[in-house]
Amino acid sequence: MTTQPTLLFVDDEPTLLKTVRRVLDETPFEVLTADGGEAALAVLRERPIDVLISDLDMPGMTGLELVARARVEFPATLRMLLTASPSQERVMRAINEGEVSRFFVKPFDADQFREAIEALAGRIERQRRERVEGAHEARRRALVGWAEERFPGVTRVARTPDGALALELENTEWLIHHLEIK
Repeated sequence: MTTQPTLLFVDDEPTLLKTVRRVLDETPFEVLTADGGEAALAVLRERPIDVLISDLDMPGMTGLELVARARVEFPATLRMLLTASPSQERVMRAINEGEVSRFFVKPFDADQFREAIEALAGRIERQRRERVEGAHEARRRALVGWAEERFPGVTRVARTPDGALALELENTEWLIHHLEIK
């Protein structure tokens, strides 16, 4: 993929937002910040975000409420939480309600945090590739369905080296030129 992965860090403490930007400055991520849940949802609605990391305890919308909403509205976004007071109950709720993949405990070691985030780059790349491949497969299935409807007996649909669409109809090959499938 050509675009760098994006990370949205959400916390109501301005100092921590600046610290995280500085800590992740040399990573392959574009780092965005928001000072609360509503601001984070606005960013998520504006553009694709690969990783959402939110403080658990914030005024207004909690981090748990944010990741639960993000799970529904933006299921492809990896969701993580940060908290100063982890408990087994909170962790279980976050996993069950927000499908949180990771917890960070405040205060966190900057080097370990950066390493954990950098390790996500390969996972994000794979997920993006899988989404693209899934979309290609869905288009291929739609094309085959269209071809079967239009030309009953289609056994194979493929592109020729010059870009033409080749339909194999009961052992007869048909070429349809200038057909663009988007």
